[in-house]
Amino acid sequence: MPPTDGSDVQSQMWRLFGAMFVWPTPTRLRQPVTDMLQHLAPAAPAWMRPLLAHADASRSWMVNRLLGLAFRWLLGRDTAALVSHTVALTRLSGGVADNVLPQEALLSFNVRVLPGSGPEEVVAHLQRAARLGRVDAEVKLAEGPAWHGSDITSSSGRHFKLLRQAVLETWRDEGRGDVVVAPFMLMGGTDSKHYAPLSRGGVLRFVPYGMNKTAGDLGLIHSSNERIGIKYLARAVCTYTRMMQLFSVAEEKGAGMGAAA
Repeated sequence: MPPTDGSDVQSQMWRLFGAMFVWPTPTRLRQPVTDMLQHLAPAAPAWMRPLLAHADASRSWMVNRLLGLAFRWLLGRDTAALVSHTVALTRLSGGVADNVLPQEALLSFNVRVLPGSGPEEVVAHLQRAARLGRVDAEVKLAEGPAWHGSDITSSSGRHFKLLRQAVLETWRDEGRGDVVVAPFMLMGGTDSKHYAPLSRGGVLRFVPYGMNKTAGDLGLIHSSNERIGIKYLARAVCTYTRMMQLFSVAEEKGAGMGAAA
């Protein structure tokens, strides 16, 4: 005779997920994604250039908001992660036997926060969702490291320009001229955060590998048979070599490296 008043764990979980759907994390289009769009504007179709050039809210709040919503709800999961905190249910446990209703359940969410934000913001968001769904739950950070969103490395600084030069010198768009180099927000967690205290100019999170989204290359990341094309491996070696040469010349001139790659 399972409860019919919604007090059971199963019903409370349904209400929590429903509240999280109705009350999603906020949508925010800001650096470095706005920098990316502005760098891509000259290569975009003519009708799109004004939109991308005004992606920054300081230029047009309306354009910034519309682009953010489009990234979040219309273009797919890879763009949605550029403009919102990601909250993914990765572990769920509850119950002790097949014929016993669970008295409690443990839900573990893996969270990636946007730059300029901290994990406590997502905790507060989940607490609001629990209240909205009338869920009797304790929401807290799990034991272990919890990282704030990474600092943003300037796309107008000398180090990004050196990286751009290395890419343009080693990559060619198969006879169609130079590739377009634009800043980007790394959406995954990497060990680069441990190098930030050692850097004066920021951290350049960059891997010079080619990936074909249409061919499903993105699905190979952290998956079975993870791999890259052999031609991209050769280009990556050349790009890293050229980066080291350019940065070492800057160091010899007394400018200092100031960034870790």
